Parts: sequence; structure tokens; C-alpha cells
Amino acid sequence: EYRDTKNTVKLLVDSKCNKKIIKDLKRLLEVGCPNKMNASSSHKNFLDFLRYGNHSSIDKNIEKTTKTMNKEDKNQYLLPLPCWMARFIKNLHVTPQGLVIKPGKNDRLIWDGSFIPNWQATCINMMLSTDTEPEIIYGETFMKHLESIWNLRITHPVTDILLFDDDVKGAFRHNKYHPDIAAAFSFIIANLLYIPLGRTFGSITSPSNFDPIARARIHLANFLSNRTDLLQKYKHIIDKVKFSEEPDSNTVFVQAVKDSIHKGVQDTK
Repeated sequence: EYRDTKNTVKLLVDSKCNKKIIKDLKRLLEVGCPNKMNASSSHKNFLDFLRYGNHSSIDKNIEKTTKTMNKEDKNQYLLPLPCWMARFIKNLHVTPQGLVIKPGKNDRLIWDGSFIPNWQATCINMMLSTDTEPEIIYGETFMKHLESIWNLRITHPVTDILLFDDDVKGAFRHNKYHPDIAAAFSFIIANLLYIPLGRTFGSITSPSNFDPIARARIHLANFLSNRTDLLQKYKHIIDKVKFSEEPDSNTVFVQAVKDSIHKGVQDTK
């Protein structure tokens, strides 16, 4: 309900965003994910996964798992139903779950879409293909980030460079499954059947379907950074931004060397 798809797409069009990004984004926001799914599963296959259940980390940490599921439900990432309904819902498949626990971090539920209980079984990831989904460019992002820092250091050899970490909370959940296939990504924990509404972490098509959103955000961040009127409009938020302390006079900055490819920041406006 917080989305304004019409104006978001209009802003992307007006700011001359890549047409492929706009097309993918419209499909993501107006139709759902994935871009294509054409598969079948036998009743035996369904029963193989149903009888397997979940990985042992779920039963060993059922209280932590329940807490995680309450949070997922609160965020409206899934739809909980009585588990006995699993046998009566069309196109439903159940996928084993696991729980990853790391000290200092939130527990993370793992939707194991590549697991098969036996060699004759067919998991959901075997029913999907990345060939029909948007292109993934995320793998190049870290290198581009390092190159941008290098170019900044060429142009600003003795200036403190402040880096910003933009973490998208529940990234894959921003994309919603199309209602016709949401049940195919279901799972059961304890006595509840969960039908995910947002994309699962573990599906092979989840990364590619978040990429258009990430690329649209990059485009808008660049475009809107030139809107000085936004500084005053959102001053109440900007004033809350905290910066690290400035380096002292003894700080030595590592110099960057200009070459034929890295020539520094070209647009210094």
C-alpha cells in the first residue's frame, strides 16, 4: 500500500532511465514474479517433500524459528494457514527450511529450493530458469565501487572520502509472487503452512528479479542528487545523518595513480 507504481514509472521515464529497466520494473510491480514459470510436479514428488519435512536446524531451534516466523508474518511477507490445507491447495509444493544462526546477527530462515530428498525428486529450482529472467549485473558492482573510489582519490588526493553503506532490508521481499504460483513456493513449520507473498531467499530467480529495482534506485539516486530543492524539503531527515570524525593532521592519504582507463572523476560539479 505504500507503493506509488504509476508515479515511480513516470519519474523513471521522465528522467530517461534505460527502457529495459523500466519494462522489467513495471512487470515486477504490476504483474509479479518470476517472469516465467512453466512446470509440473507429480503427486509422488509432492509427497516426497511433504514427508521429508524440514532440515534438523528447524526442530532443534523451534522457538527461534517461531520468533522468526512471527516477524515474517508481521512484515506481511507470507500468509500463514493451517498445515492440513496443504493437500487441498492447487499447484502447491513444499520446500524444506533451515535456520542459520550467527552470533551478533539476526537468525535467518533458509528456503532450500535446491534440495531434493531423493535422486528422482524435482525441486522448485529445477522448475525455474534464469534464462527468461532479467540480467544480473550485481556481480560487477563491487569492482565498479572500488574503481569509483580510485577515481575519487585521483581527483581529490588529500580529501577524506566518506563511504555510505545502503542496505536494503528484506530486499527480495519487495518483489511479490504472482498469485497463480505463490503456492508453489510454500513450506510447513510446526502446524502451520506458509505461502510466501514476497520472493524467497533461495530461489534461483530471486536475485535477477531484484536487479531491476536496484538499477532503478541507482538511476534515481544519480538523477535526484541534482535536485537541490530536495535538501530543504527533507531537511528534517538530512539533519539526522551523522558523519565520522574528520582525520587529524597526521593522517596520510594513499595516493591513486591516473592511467589510460582511470582518469579521475570527470563530473566534479
